[in-house]
Amino acid sequence: MGKFNSTTGATSGRISNMVFYELNGQEVVRGLGVKKTIKSRKVLAQNSNIKLLMQLFAKIKPFIKAGFKNEAAGTIYNYHNLATSYNSKHAIGIVEDAPVLLYDRLLLCRGKGMPAKNAAVSLDPGGLRFTWDIDLNLPWATNEDQAMLLALFPEVNEALFTTAGTARKSGTASLALPPSYRNLQMETYIAFASEDRELVSNSNYLGSIRNS
Repeated sequence: MGKFNSTTGATSGRISNMVFYELNGQEVVRGLGVKKTIKSRKVLAQNSNIKLLMQLFAKIKPFIKAGFKNEAAGTIYNYHNLATSYNSKHAIGIVEDAPVLLYDRLLLCRGKGMPAKNAAVSLDPGGLRFTWDIDLNLPWATNEDQAMLLALFPEVNEALFTTAGTARKSGTASLALPPSYRNLQMETYIAFASEDRELVSNSNYLGSIRNS
């Protein structure tokens, strides 16, 4: 049974088919639907898409959290909700009736920070070397932003990343690779985050790499 707080004006609990509760400091209401035993093809497809993203996000949770937590601040959503919502709509394709990730459309960070300019990635003896243009005339804090680097390895369902790489002003950063990963397909991404993590840029997809 729902309760009304005459002091705050807030309602909590269930009234009829509606549930009132507080989430992240905001009053939220949701309806209670009737559970259907037969799911539509559309719902089944959506479930498959979400499952595919969950498998990916489980490998890169700290990266996704750093990339979307600021977008979620002050809303009723969390970083995982926002990352899932965007990518389920924009980064899933269908091949032979099965969902597949569209790596060039994945957005793994989202924010108003300055993205990398003319970023590129290559293999060197130590692993992956990321480069980007530097501009020392940028504000000091912006030049101290730290690189966020990520490589996905679809063939083995693994990922390597850092959320606190070198400073933007350095123009380069490295991501070490185990020897067994060097000949695998790699899908690569870069973003920047401020030192206090209160500002992050959108992630940039830098392409697919395979050691020749």
